[in-house]
Amino acid sequence: LTVVDFLRRSSERVPDRTALLFQDARISYARLQGEVERLASAFAVLGAGSGTSVAIHLPFASRPRVSP
Repeated sequence: LTVVDFLRRSSERVPDRTALLFQDARISYARLQGEVERLASAFAVLGAGSGTSVAIHLPFASRPRVSP
């Protein structure tokens, strides 16, 4: 079972359960899966397909930042 498979299954089985928790911020499996799909689509537009390695640089923050 890969991380991708686990996330997909969890978003289907328990979409409202907390997937990520940082201080007082909680992100559900459904929201996390949506973010993963959004990023995958953006990378695909740029030419990155299945099996392509990509790097993401995120600035240090005291809270996770996820688009609404």
